[in-house]
Amino acid sequence: MTTTELVREAVMRPQTAAWEKWFKVVSWAFPLSVLPAITWAFQVERQLTTLSQQMVHMIQQYESERAANRVLAEKVDQLRQSVEALRTDLVQRMARVETKLEQK
Repeated sequence: MTTTELVREAVMRPQTAAWEKWFKVVSWAFPLSVLPAITWAFQVERQLTTLSQQMVHMIQQYESERAANRVLAEKVDQLRQSVEALRTDLVQRMARVETKLEQK
């Protein structure tokens, strides 16, 4: 005996036409009302999975760009130091030239 038959026998002892009609309505209405909710839940789960994957991808891009920006910042800092060293060297040379001109 199936579960449905056991439930029907336990709940509908007095097998009247009204009980039979009620059981048929419930047996059709319940799946019709629950199946859309289950479908909706699967769709939401799929959307959340997709969103999670997109977030992981965006985080990876962010980390990659951050690393690239860090490298660029280091290169700019090295360039600034080189320019500063070149400026210092030029100032020293100009001072030497001025000193030599003054001595003549």
